[in-house]
Amino acid sequence: VVVLAGCRGLVLGGYDGSICIFGPVVGNEMVMTNAHKREVYLMDASLDGSTLATKGMRDSVIPEHRVRIWRLPGLEPIAELSHAESVHGIKLSDDGKLLAGFTGRGGMGVWEIPSMKGPPMWRGLAALQEARECAFSPDNRWLAAVNYDGDAFLWDLATHRRTVLPRALTEYNSLSFSPDGSRLAAGSEGESKLFDT
Repeated sequence: VVVLAGCRGLVLGGYDGSICIFGPVVGNEMVMTNAHKREVYLMDASLDGSTLATKGMRDSVIPEHRVRIWRLPGLEPIAELSHAESVHGIKLSDDGKLLAGFTGRGGMGVWEIPSMKGPPMWRGLAALQEARECAFSPDNRWLAAVNYDGDAFLWDLATHRRTVLPRALTEYNSLSFSPDGSRLAAGSEGESKLFDT
């Protein structure tokens, strides 16, 4: 389930591979059947409500090797990231111009929308680590992520240079940049920290 910016609508991914949008942004309801071959299990909408990214579940019988990008509110398909079978986490930038993808083997990549051009995926996390939460800075210069061990990282997307942020007493579970991108707030249970970028 994804809530569109300003509560303009609700996006649901179906077990049958369909995508449904409910709310005033589309009238009452819009359904895209066969958006994916299997259950839609990854979804993210850009903060400005212009773009939706989805990925279907894959299995040995019906492989799903793509992340699909849709223009909202009309669910117009605008791009596709092929060969994405190992991608287990996705995040759109606030303006819907970039897509980040994370694998379960510590790899990550960032692609431009709609061309889907970008550098080859690189090692961003330790092997077998997955991103739990991530955020782009408003200017798309930085990408921050936390893994399921509670570690937080900040990447300069121009150089792929990674900075490991000091740990919290408990696991980080939320991230947000300031409007000018100069600070990153990282939240954990009972504690929040601010970091200069």
